[in-house]
Amino acid sequence: MTTVTLSSMENLFGVRLRQARERRGLSMRDLQSRMTGGISVAAISKYEKGQMKPTLRMVEALSMALEMPEDFFRRPLKAKLDGLKFRCKSSLLAKDENRVKGGAEDFFERYVELEDLLGMTEKFQNPLEGVQVGGPGDVEGAVERVRAEWRLGEAPIQSVVALLEERHLMVHLADAPEAFDGFAGKAGQRDVIALNRNFPVDRIRFSAMHELGHILLDAAITHLPEREQETICHRFAGAMLLPLGRFLDLFGSHRKHVDLQELKQVKEMFGVSCAAQLKRAEGLGLMAAGTMQRVWIEWSRRGFRKNDPGACHFVEEPMRFTLLLRQAVAENRISQGKAAMLAGKPLQEFQNTLVILP
Repeated sequence: MTTVTLSSMENLFGVRLRQARERRGLSMRDLQSRMTGGISVAAISKYEKGQMKPTLRMVEALSMALEMPEDFFRRPLKAKLDGLKFRCKSSLLAKDENRVKGGAEDFFERYVELEDLLGMTEKFQNPLEGVQVGGPGDVEGAVERVRAEWRLGEAPIQSVVALLEERHLMVHLADAPEAFDGFAGKAGQRDVIALNRNFPVDRIRFSAMHELGHILLDAAITHLPEREQETICHRFAGAMLLPLGRFLDLFGSHRKHVDLQELKQVKEMFGVSCAAQLKRAEGLGLMAAGTMQRVWIEWSRRGFRKNDPGACHFVEEPMRFTLLLRQAVAENRISQGKAAMLAGKPLQEFQNTLVILP
C-alpha cells in the first residue's frame, strides 16, 4: 500500500488516483474505457507516477469516472496500511484484493484523521507482549491471560467488535467477495482489523478473533510456517469465543456421539458456529480421530459446510467512528463540512442525518 513519504506527498494526486482506481477494482485500461474524453493508459500511468500533471478538466473527468469527489484527490495522506496478512488459502483475485485494501485504507485514513483532530492518543495495548507460543497447545494459556487481563471471565462475549473497539482497535466491515475473510495490520501507528460484512454473524465473530490472534501473537509466531500460523490463530479464535473450562462443562470429554441440537444451543449462547465447536473439540482431543472423520463426512453430506445449522442472534457492527464523529459535530469541535468529508458523504446528505439537541 501507499508509503507516506515526501515523494508521495509531492505526488498526492497520483497516489490518490491509484487508490481511487484500485478501490473501484479497475485496471488502468478499465479506467480508460470509462472516460468519455480521449485519454491513454500511458497517460493514466504517468499521472499515478507523478510524471505528468492533469488539467483541471481532466481531474473533473477522472473524478466522475471514478465516482469520487474532487476533494478526495487533494486530501492529505494521513496514514498508510502496512503489514497486512491475508489467509494463505485465500482465492481472492488481485483486483478484488486491491478493492478491499483501497476501501479499508480510505476508511482508516479518515478514522486516523478524526482521532488526530480530537487529540486522541490512546493506542491498543497487547496483553501478550513477550509471550512465547511454540504451537497450538500453548494457545489456551495465552487466551486465559487475555481474558483475565480484559476481565472477561468465562461468559459469552456479547459483541466482539465492541470489545475490540473498547481496546482501541480500529475495525472496518468491508463489502467484499466471499474469498475475503479479513486482515489485520497497521494504519500508521494504529492497529486495525478489516472483516467481510457479507458473512453470517458467527463467521464475522470468529474472523475478528482470528485477526486479533494475528495482532496479539505476531511476534511469537512469525518464525513459524504460514499454515501453522493460521492454525494457531484459528485455535486462538475458538478459545477466545469458547473458553476452555466453560467448553468442557458444556461439551464434556471423550465423546463418541454428538446431538446436533447440543451444538445449536451452544451457538445461540456463545455466538460460535457448530463447525467451530467441532473443530475446537477435535483440537482438544475430545473426540477420537476416527469419530471426527465420520462426523465430517456426515457434516458434508448434510450440506452443513456451506450452511452452518442453528441461529446466531448476536450483533456485530462497528460504532466508535460514527459516535466520535457525531460527538465532535455536536460539540462544534469540527465543522459539519469537515465531518461530512470524514464520513465520506456529501454535505447535504450528512446534514440531513443531524438532529442536534440544545
